Amino acid sequence: MNNTKKYIRILFSGIMIIILLAGCDEEPGLTPGSNLNPPPASDDALDLWIQENYVDSFNIEVVYSWQESLVDQSRYLYPPHKDSVQSVLEFVKALWIEPYNRVAGKPFVQELKPSQLVLVGGRNLNPAGTITLGLAEAGKRITLFEVNLIDKSDSIQVNRFMQTVHHEYAHILEQSRPFNEEVWGEITPEGYTAQWFNESDRGSQEEGFISAYARSNENEDFAEMVAYMLTTNREQWNELIDITARDTEVVTMNGIPVIIEGRPQIREVPEERNRFTRAEEDLKAKEQLVFSYYRDEYGLDIYVLQDSIYNATQRAIRR
Repeated sequence: MNNTKKYIRILFSGIMIIILLAGCDEEPGLTPGSNLNPPPASDDALDLWIQENYVDSFNIEVVYSWQESLVDQSRYLYPPHKDSVQSVLEFVKALWIEPYNRVAGKPFVQELKPSQLVLVGGRNLNPAGTITLGLAEAGKRITLFEVNLIDKSDSIQVNRFMQTVHHEYAHILEQSRPFNEEVWGEITPEGYTAQWFNESDRGSQEEGFISAYARSNENEDFAEMVAYMLTTNREQWNELIDITARDTEVVTMNGIPVIIEGRPQIREVPEERNRFTRAEEDLKAKEQLVFSYYRDEYGLDIYVLQDSIYNATQRAIRR
């Protein structure tokens, strides 16, 4: 009797082993050694385009469908219209990724990239009344807002959106290889303020900051300088930081205003008396630090990159 029970146990164990082994046979299409069913491949045209142009090419995941864990639930936010997604991504690729790779002469963005690009349809309003246009989170994710609101034929709107992209990517670069924050902070040490939203861009430029938001802290100041440089050409940039040209006076002769064709003649106040000489010097000092950072840390000439992005922008808007 004992032997019979022993044989039954052995037989039962053998049957179970056979069943378990049979259960481990690999299904067709599964990764060898995996017993997890992969998600079905999407046949959606947009998803296929994203797979080819972002996932396969740059290993960047694009999230445009709603995922509550990726957005601030205290804000009134919503996903982008599907018909806006590809056109925005085409701009981002043409005016950010491709120029960096072209100037670097190598797959630059593939090596220094966010792993995830999150697109949000609406405007991200803050309690103070300001607007958040984008976020860079720990160098891993860039979130872009207002995707539904961009007129792709309007160069001003496109530049504003791309300023956000370049600003957030500048954060990813400086989080990977920090710029000299101490030296930077010595240029305009008294101008930073938590109340930056009470300032204007023009007034901030006359204090040595490229925008009002640049006054929030040194890191945002750096990213704003990069963003403005990369959404202008050299002529536009030089005109923007020619702050001394804003301080003018009427030309006089022997104390009498010079009038030509009924109009008083205006000139720029000489440097030694110009109210904005220091502001222009400060902006040029920051420009030099940005140039040196891109050259020394990444081997990039930011002026060549500036030209490449500007030319790409003109082509994209004309299409």
